[in-house]
Amino acid sequence: MPRKTKRKNESITEKTLEHLINIKTPNLIKIAFIGFALLLSYIPLSSAVASDPANTNLIANPGFETGTTTPVNWSFVTHNWNTPVWDSTTAHSGAESVKISISGTSNAISGDVWSDFIPSTNGVTYTFSAWGKSQAAGGANNPAVHVAEFDINHTWLRQTNLYFPKGNADWNQLNTTFTTGADTAYIGVYANIWNGYGTFWVDDVSLSQTSASTPTPAPTAIPAPTATPDPTPAPTVTLSPPTPTLTATPDPTPAPTATPDATPTTAPALAPAPTSGSGPTYYVDTNGNDGNSGSSSSPWRTIQHAADTVSAGATVYVMGGTYNEKVTIKNSGSSGNYITFAAYPGQTVTIDGTGISLNYDGLIRMDGVSYIKISGFIVVHSSFMGIMISGGASNIIVQNNSISDTSSSALLAQDASYITYDGNEVTNAQTMKGLGGQSNENVNMIRTNNFEIKNNHIYNNPNFESIDVKEGSSYGSIHGNDISGVHSAGIYVDAQGKNSANIDIYQNRVHDSSESGARGIVIGVEVQGSARHMNIYDNIVYNLGAIGIAPGTSYSAGPVDDVTVSNNVVYHNGLVDSWGGGIIVEYSGATNIRVRNNIVSQNGYNQMVNNAGGNAAITNNLIDGSGGITGSSYVTGSPQFVNPSGGDFHIQSGSPAIDKGTSTDAPAVDFDGNARPKGAGYDIGAYEY
Repeated sequence: MPRKTKRKNESITEKTLEHLINIKTPNLIKIAFIGFALLLSYIPLSSAVASDPANTNLIANPGFETGTTTPVNWSFVTHNWNTPVWDSTTAHSGAESVKISISGTSNAISGDVWSDFIPSTNGVTYTFSAWGKSQAAGGANNPAVHVAEFDINHTWLRQTNLYFPKGNADWNQLNTTFTTGADTAYIGVYANIWNGYGTFWVDDVSLSQTSASTPTPAPTAIPAPTATPDPTPAPTVTLSPPTPTLTATPDPTPAPTATPDATPTTAPALAPAPTSGSGPTYYVDTNGNDGNSGSSSSPWRTIQHAADTVSAGATVYVMGGTYNEKVTIKNSGSSGNYITFAAYPGQTVTIDGTGISLNYDGLIRMDGVSYIKISGFIVVHSSFMGIMISGGASNIIVQNNSISDTSSSALLAQDASYITYDGNEVTNAQTMKGLGGQSNENVNMIRTNNFEIKNNHIYNNPNFESIDVKEGSSYGSIHGNDISGVHSAGIYVDAQGKNSANIDIYQNRVHDSSESGARGIVIGVEVQGSARHMNIYDNIVYNLGAIGIAPGTSYSAGPVDDVTVSNNVVYHNGLVDSWGGGIIVEYSGATNIRVRNNIVSQNGYNQMVNNAGGNAAITNNLIDGSGGITGSSYVTGSPQFVNPSGGDFHIQSGSPAIDKGTSTDAPAVDFDGNARPKGAGYDIGAYEY
C-alpha cells in the first residue's frame, strides 16, 4: 500500500536537536523545550476536531498510515544517533508502523517518536492504549509507550506508561486509564526503548476521554525547527515570550523486569531544584551586538556581556551557534530568583575554548556568586577546566550540559556549598594537553558541602577518577549516574587531609573497564583525616579490572568508620588484578563496616575480602564464585540474573536471593524505586523480585 501524502516537514530536524538528544538529557526535557517554540509560532489546529471526545481517538494519524518521509502528526527525535523508522514491513493494522531498534545486547537509549501535543485540562479521565510487538528485546527496561502531561509552560509534570514484554512477543494491546492532574494543560504520547535493546514496533495508538463531559481541544502540531545549518537568529515577535520554567525533569520511569499490568505510573521525581526566577528574559545571538538591548529582536553578541549585565531573576537564552569565549559570571541571583543561562530550546549552543589560554580556571567560571543555573550547553576544548565553581559560591545548578575535550576537570567545585551537577555528559576530560601533571579528576567536589551529583553520564575519560569527592567534602549524595570506561575509580570519596562525612552513594552503574586498577566505588583517607558515615547501596558494579566496591582502601591513613555496603550487585570484577575482586575491605584500620544483602557474583580472584577482622559485619550476602570469605548467614549459587551480559541484573523467580536478605541496613527502595520488601522478606541484591 503506497504511503499517502498529506503534508511535508513534520519531523523534528535531526541536526537542530542533535545536542539536546546526544547528551544524557532526559528526553522529556527535549519535548518541554520544543513546546516553548509554540509560543513563538502560529500553531495550526488539526482538521480532525472531535465532536464527541468520549468516542473519538484524540491521536491524529494513530496508525502512522499517512505522511511522506515520516508519518504526519508525529515527530521522530534522534538520541545518540538512534532514530525511529517508519516501517512498512509489519503492522498491527493497515500498512505502516513505527520501528524502534537498538542493535546488540548492551543497554542503550533509543530515539523517540512523539505525537502532536493535545491541549487538555485538569481532572480529565482518559483511556490510553497501544499495540506493540517485541523482537529480541532485553536489557534493564522494557520497551514502552507513554503519555506525558505538561503544564501551561510545557514543563513536564508526570506520565503514565504501558510496558511491553521483553524477548519475542507478537502484536498485543495494552491499555489503562488515568486522570490528569491539577496543573495539566497539554498531553503527548511517545514511544521508546530506555536503557535496553532489541526491536520494538508500535501501532494503533489510542487516547480518548472516558466521558464527553469535558471537551478536549484538537491536537496542535509540534512545529519543526528550521533546517538551515546557519545559526538561527533570535525570533522577531511582537509579544515577548514568557520565561519558561527550567526545572530538572525526571527520566522516563524505568520498567520492572516482569511485564506489569498497565497501570498509571508517575515518574520518580528528582531532588527538587530551586525555582528559576520570574524576571526579564534576554537573548544572545552570534549575529547580535553587545550595544543592543538584549531583547529577542535586538540580541547581544556575547554571553560575557549578558553575564556582566543581568541581575537576580533574569533568564539569558543563548541562540544556536559557536561562541569562542571564556565566560565569567560575576552577578548573583537570590533565593527563588536564580539567574539562568540556557541554550535556547531546540538549538545547539557550543562554547568553544579553542585558542583561549587558561590557568587553573574554567571556560565557564563562577567565583563567589550564588543562585546561578547553567543549562544545555556544549562546552569543548578548554585548556584547563570546563565549568569551575569556587570562592564560596553557593546554590549553583549545572544541568544538562555536555563537556568534553578538557585538559583538566570537566566539572569542578571547590570551597563551595549547595552545588548540583544534574544530567550532564562528561567524556574525554583530563586529556592533560598542555599541563605539566595531574590537576584533580574528571568530576570534582573539593571542600564542598551539601552537594548532589546525579543522573550524569560519564564515560571514556582517559585519566584519573571519574567522580572524586575529596578534601573534607561532606553532606552530599551521588546517585543515578552511569559511569563507564573507568580509568581509576568510578566514584571515589577521599577525605584527603580533612574530615568527610554523611555521603550517600546509590543507584549508580559503574561498569566496563578492563584496565588494571579500575575500581567501582571506593572510600579512602589519603594523607590524614577521616571518612565517616557513608552509605553505599542499590548500586550495580560490573566488568572492572580491579575491585567492585572497596569500603576502605589499603593506603588509607586515617579512620574509615561507619560505612554501610548494602543491596548492591557486584559482578565480574577483578578481571586483571590478582588483588582485586568483588567487595574488598582492604584497610585493616577500618571500623564499623557493614556488608549486607549484596550479590557478589563471578568476580575474579576474590568474591569478598575482609582485612578489618571483627570490625566488619558481613552477613546475608549471596556468594556466586570462589575465592575470599563468605561471612555469616550467606547463601550460595547462581543469582539467576535476567541478562548480565546485557546489563540486566534483575533476578528471576527461582533466584536464591529472594527473601534471604535482612532488614538490617536494607534501603527503603530498590534500584528501580520499588519499596522493600515486596514479598515475605527482603531480597538480596539491588532489585526486589
